[in-house]
This record gives sequence, structure tokens and C-alpha cells, in this order.
Amino acid sequence: MQSIRRYIPLQDSTINNFQEQASQRLQTLKPWGDFLDRTRFSVPKSSSEFMLRAKLNWNHFNANYLLVGLIAIAYSLISNLLLLFDVVFVLGEFF
Repeated sequence: MQSIRRYIPLQDSTINNFQEQASQRLQTLKPWGDFLDRTRFSVPKSSSEFMLRAKLNWNHFNANYLLVGLIAIAYSLISNLLLLFDVVFVLGEFF
């Protein structure tokens, strides 16, 4: 964390809060077998059923979705260096 503090002024409480939140999220991960079980997939009969299922699914698997999203973002940044430099430049404008 010392290397981050060199570039971004972070307080100890911010870092501790982030670490605590990340730890709590990782503890709520559901088994990947349940998350990716294709036998549970079916087409909803109506838009209201779709919305209900989407809300229930998000509430149950939100940590899994967030981790997949973070991995996708990290992969995008690593595989596209121009995008990485753009993001660093834009974030640098805020500090």
C-alpha cells in the first residue's frame, strides 16, 4: 500500500475501510457451481417475472457479479495499454 500512497493521498481509515469491505464481499461469494449452473437457466414468461428473477439473482449472487466485472475490467485494461494510459490520465486529472 505504500506505493499507492506515493501517487494517491489515502488516509489509513480509507484503506482499512476498503480492505474491510473487500473482505466482507469475498466472504459472501456463492459457489461458482451454483453461479454457473446452466440447468437453472430458463426463459422468463413475462417481463415482470424477468424483473423479479433479475432482482433475486442480483441479491443472491451480487459478489460473484462484482468479481466477474472487476476481472473483466482488469483484463480490458491489461490487454489494451492505450485504454490503461487513458484511464490513468483521467484519474490523474482528479488528483
